[in-house]
Amino acid sequence: MSVTLASNGAPSGASITNHILTIPHAQFTHFLTQVIHLRSASSSSLFVHCTSVSPLHARTLLAGHAQESAVSGVLGADFALAMVPPNAQPLATSVSSSLPAASAGMSAAWSKRIARRLEIPQLLLSLDLPQQLLATTGQVQAPQDSHALLALERALRDACASALTSAS
Repeated sequence: MSVTLASNGAPSGASITNHILTIPHAQFTHFLTQVIHLRSASSSSLFVHCTSVSPLHARTLLAGHAQESAVSGVLGADFALAMVPPNAQPLATSVSSSLPAASAGMSAAWSKRIARRLEIPQLLLSLDLPQQLLATTGQVQAPQDSHALLALERALRDACASALTSAS
């Protein structure tokens, strides 16, 4: 589930939307996502940052008290760029990642799939996800964590689609 918080007055050719994404997980249920949509006459690009927030922060943000609710996160804990050239296969590269080896490259895979699905020429994706959700080398990932990550990827895709359609 995605709830759009606000669209800020960005410069011409740009829009900024904030979303609270809600996923089915026992511990990590809310993610603050900011989508910056840059567009020109011939192209669109998205910059997306997603970080976990507590249910209290989510309620505060949804109530419209953003100034009273400080959100901390790491921009670029896992950061990737995906490009979808016309008439070619999508490309993605990890810009930086501080994730465990088993989860490194998650933003590259997600950005590539989202960009291809939404036909976005460029998508920069920054993920700051709780370590407990991520796979670690030598351990089997809990099914509820795997399902939560799939739900989060879908919710991110939907937030991106919403940003693209609301700016049209």
